[in-house]
Amino acid sequence: ALRTGGSIVAYPVWKTLNGVQNAAGYVVGFALDYDKAHREAEVLREQLVEMRHYMAAYSELREENDRLRANLSFVRNEPRLTVEAAEVIGRSFDGALTIDRGAVHGVQESMCVLTREGIVGVVAKVEPFFSHVYTLHHSNCKVGAMVSRNRVRGVVHGSGSTVSPVATMQYIDLKEDIRPGDTIITSGGGIFPSGYPIGVVSKVEYDSGSLLKTALIEPAVDPYRLDEVFVLRAAYPSAEELAGPQGRDGDALPAPLYAAPDERTLQERYAP
Repeated sequence: ALRTGGSIVAYPVWKTLNGVQNAAGYVVGFALDYDKAHREAEVLREQLVEMRHYMAAYSELREENDRLRANLSFVRNEPRLTVEAAEVIGRSFDGALTIDRGAVHGVQESMCVLTREGIVGVVAKVEPFFSHVYTLHHSNCKVGAMVSRNRVRGVVHGSGSTVSPVATMQYIDLKEDIRPGDTIITSGGGIFPSGYPIGVVSKVEYDSGSLLKTALIEPAVDPYRLDEVFVLRAAYPSAEELAGPQGRDGDALPAPLYAAPDERTLQERYAP
């Protein structure tokens, strides 16, 4: 009877103590699990940040690899061009670039600079280890040009404006057919090889009291997004240029290899 009575009296106390013990174990286990989960979350967060850096570097390397492959393909598919690859190391807001090739690399003033997308500009000043390039956004850059559709010719020069990067094609006769959307290419015969894209006509303007009209050109190459360019050392004439002029016997006269840089005067180079 005493044992039974003691058990009846002790049972609630034992039950309470057991519940407290289980609750304490649960709380301690929860705290330990939370701390472990927190530390694992911190480790995973650090790994995620590290993976993001790796992914960004991978994306950059992949884009660079694709760009270099495209440049290599351009050089291989242009056997008539002899070029020197250069990296853009500086930019200015007036449309000038600085490249990492200079006099020690054989670069000279008035050499043509281009990319696979089209004409970039011309070498304006050469230092021993780097050079300055005037792009189509610079007012001192002039390119002999023509409309790809019908061979209407003119001279394209940069606006020299930091606000508007649009170039201008001048010396176009009023009777000539030139329209917005026409592709403008190099006309050849100078420091720029023929047939390479310059830009697209965005607008045609008529000068009152003049026999000429001008066209606004959106350049094909944005100089502020360039990483690599090619400096043209020499270029063989195109098939169209090789076909003329005609000799006395009707045979085409041999066309010499273009020299770079062009030794003609500025008036002879850019005269319409």
